[in-house]
Amino acid sequence: MTGLEKLIEGNIDEIASGIPWVLIGKDQTTRGYKQWTAVVLYEDESCADDIEFRKARILLNDDSNAILINSYHNAWVGVDEDGGYESIKDIAKRIKAGYDNGWCRATHTDISMLKPKQALAKHLIKLYNYGVF
Repeated sequence: MTGLEKLIEGNIDEIASGIPWVLIGKDQTTRGYKQWTAVVLYEDESCADDIEFRKARILLNDDSNAILINSYHNAWVGVDEDGGYESIKDIAKRIKAGYDNGWCRATHTDISMLKPKQALAKHLIKLYNYGVF
C-alpha cells in the first residue's frame, strides 16, 4: 500500500462524506523527504479552534501544489454511483491525478474562505473598534 493509499484509508470517512474539505499535499519530513499528508477542515462552529487551519497554512507553504477536495463538490472523489465508497486504490488514483494535473489546487485564500463566520466576526470587530458602528 502506498503512502497516499494509507493516508486515504485513515481519512476515508472525511474524504468520501462530502461534509468537510480535505487539503491533501506533501509536507517536509524531518529527514527532508516529502510525504503525503491531509488536513481536514470543517466550515461550521467546530472549526473555532484554529489548529487545523494553521496546519493547512503550513502545508500550503510546504507544497504549493496541494489540492482542496470535498466529494460533494468534487464528484470525481470518493463515492460510486450506488452511494458507497470506491476502493482505496481508485480514490488514490483520482487524487493523485488531481494533484498531478492541478485540479482543485488550493490557495491561502481558499483556506481563509472556509471560515466565513469567524472571518466575518473578526472583520466586524475591527469595524466596531474603528467606530463604524
